[in-house]
Amino acid sequence: YAKAVELDPKMGPAYTDLGMTLLDLKQPGDAVAPLEKAAELSPTDAHAKLLVGVALEQSGKRAEAIEQYQAAEKLDPKDPQIHGALAEALLDANRASDAEAEFRALIALQPESAQAHLGLARALVAEKKTDEASAQIQDYLKARPNDAEARIEDASILINGGKYDEGLSELDRAAAIKPPDATALNLRAQAYLSEKKYDAAIPVLQKLTALDPKNPQYAAALGHALVEKKDYADALRVLIPAYKANPNSDDVLTDIATAEYQQGNCPATLQALGVISQHRNLPAAGWYVRASCYYRLGQP
Repeated sequence: YAKAVELDPKMGPAYTDLGMTLLDLKQPGDAVAPLEKAAELSPTDAHAKLLVGVALEQSGKRAEAIEQYQAAEKLDPKDPQIHGALAEALLDANRASDAEAEFRALIALQPESAQAHLGLARALVAEKKTDEASAQIQDYLKARPNDAEARIEDASILINGGKYDEGLSELDRAAAIKPPDATALNLRAQAYLSEKKYDAAIPVLQKLTALDPKNPQYAAALGHALVEKKDYADALRVLIPAYKANPNSDDVLTDIATAEYQQGNCPATLQALGVISQHRNLPAAGWYVRASCYYRLGQP
């Protein structure tokens, strides 16, 4: 191909094939120039501009790629491939509203496109249109029922929208397809904690901390659930390392203060409350516990 364009610099198909071959070789930066030349030689060819956009996007030049996709769309507004490429690029560029419009245009052209419904759902999530997003993922799952990751995405939308039972059911369906990963377990724990189902949350959080022992958020959530269950000794065994890993967490310190107070360890309780009071004003309960500790220590 390189020899062909050397001998005939106006051979557009050779530039196109050279660029596509370089894309196949994972050399998108090198592919840009020949594809741009092909588009220059065929200024009304929408597909040529689409390929330039692909090469630019794969080279990390998303803004320039979006411009090429938009130029291609003007030349051929009914090409589903162009709408899809532009929609995905806009979504990756955090332009969710523009991406939504492109995904809807793609669905109008190809109503059966499962991937378009999934892309539209992701754009709607970014716009916080959660009910519409869940409906779009359900449309996608009708065509791809065994996509566990999409089911987890739907569960996330439902749980974050307060629809805990529906979200948990979606997680159950995902778990039947593949063993749950940290994302699925975290969503399940989040649902149980929100519903104050601590007996159900604790074993899930224990699995999470076993998967990622260095994640202080998992340990903090487990410690909080144990405090709520009044299992203070076990809670402290989890909370103290979590606080050391994240010493800026007042929520963890509050749980530590509660557990220490309930076990009668007033010096440790006062120490925790003292650190919290350096960051924010204590609530009434904090002042009461502090006073109670001084009283127990014989400091009226």
